[in-house]
Amino acid sequence: MEKKFIHVLLSILIMLISGMAIPPCKSEVVWSEDFDDGDMEGWTVTQGNFTIVNGYLESVAREKLVGPMGGSDIDLLSCCFTQSKVAVGTWSYDIYFNCTSELPEIAVEFMTLKQTKWRTGMGTTAENQGKTYGIYAGYNYPGTYELYTAPTFPGSQMLKIYSTGPGLTRKEWHHIDVTRNEEGQIRFYVDGKLGIDFVDNQVTESQYFGIMLEYSHKGKTYIDNIVVSDTIDVQPSEDELTKSGSMEFPIKLGIVGIFVAALIIWSIKRKN
Repeated sequence: MEKKFIHVLLSILIMLISGMAIPPCKSEVVWSEDFDDGDMEGWTVTQGNFTIVNGYLESVAREKLVGPMGGSDIDLLSCCFTQSKVAVGTWSYDIYFNCTSELPEIAVEFMTLKQTKWRTGMGTTAENQGKTYGIYAGYNYPGTYELYTAPTFPGSQMLKIYSTGPGLTRKEWHHIDVTRNEEGQIRFYVDGKLGIDFVDNQVTESQYFGIMLEYSHKGKTYIDNIVVSDTIDVQPSEDELTKSGSMEFPIKLGIVGIFVAALIIWSIKRKN
């Protein structure tokens, strides 16, 4: 009986320690788009216009949006959507800032319930609030990323902000990964580095995946290699979990500690 008890405790301990390593699961791709076929079949353009050059998508916006109070024109944006019902999983894509100074903008709505324009003037409407999870990327000395819940700019509800610091460079492709689990934990990575770790459940379902690209005198933005799966394909390191304040690792560590303490207490009692 004693040997069986020790064996059970050790087995549980080994499983917990193994789980702390957070092994990657097998990716189950739901849909992907690399634009290599040169067309946008399956996409609906709601604003501006797009072109595909060298196998990646870029904006060639043709409509101008007038600024507030008759001010100068707002930078040109193009928006498009494709059907996507993934609400738990991984959204991966590559982005490129082709500019010589601050800005331009890219936004990806990885979960949204409505096809819309990002800007319909200088604000957003209550009808669209809370229907979207998206990642905004702006090249703004040197790089700012925001997790938001509204589909128009300005006026989006920012949930979390992340600045890449001097690591972000212009005229170079950057890889983005976004994951969301069943508990609403959203994690955002830039070039494999965890930037945002945030729990939110304002949006729990999706109908579309949306893209906003800017085209203006300040520069262009590109997107390519979109892959969407219904599995969590990217995991943070233990060091990143600690820095982000996630409780996942400390909880597991605490459980392991309890089992270790139980083994020690049992051993002492047995000797006595």
